[in-house]
Formats: sequence, structure tokens, C-alpha cells
Amino acid sequence: MQYVADEGDIERIEKKVDMLKESIDRLLGVKGMNIDRVTVADIARELGVSRGHLSQSPWLLPRFGKAESKRYRSWPRDEYEKWKSRSVEERKQEYWMMKIKEEQAANRERDDG
Repeated sequence: MQYVADEGDIERIEKKVDMLKESIDRLLGVKGMNIDRVTVADIARELGVSRGHLSQSPWLLPRFGKAESKRYRSWPRDEYEKWKSRSVEERKQEYWMMKIKEEQAANRERDDG
């Protein structure tokens, strides 16, 4: 019989990974070296949600989760602070409007092709 992880299992694993990363940072003395950037894990910790929840709610992340690097998603702290100063509803509405426009553009491209 194969075990299938549920969302609770995933959240517990993510929390343990975050705790291990923090422990390693403390041991290596690198904690706080990159205070000018904020990561998905930082945002998840601040909001009290899992990283998986952030993936499902891109309006909670700067640029709707798009970062310079897909491998290590982070944003300048000042950009994040400006982003979170806007209401969640405003960001959510902007996200869905963007998705509608992207879909319309894709449909036009498909129809023209």
C-alpha cells in the first residue's frame, strides 16, 4: 500500500525544513546576512502560512511570485514592503485582471494563427 501525503503532512515537512535551515544558518553564522532580500519562506513565516499556500495565492507574493531566479525566489525587501502595503484585495483583483488579459491575448493569438 502506498502512502499519499496530505496538505497537513506537507505543511509539517515545510516547517521542519524551515527550522533546519534556521539552525544551519545559526551554526554557520550567516543569519541576517541577506537582510536586504525576502524569500518565500520568510513571507510564509511572516503570514503564518505554508509555502504551498503562497503558491496557491500568488497575490501574496511580490510580482505574483515571479522573481529573478526560479531556483531561489527572493525579492528586495523594500519591494516586498511596498507590495504588502497594498491591501490583499487590491493585489488579488490585480492578479485576476492580469490573468484575464493574458487569457484574452492567448485567445487572440490562437484565433489569428
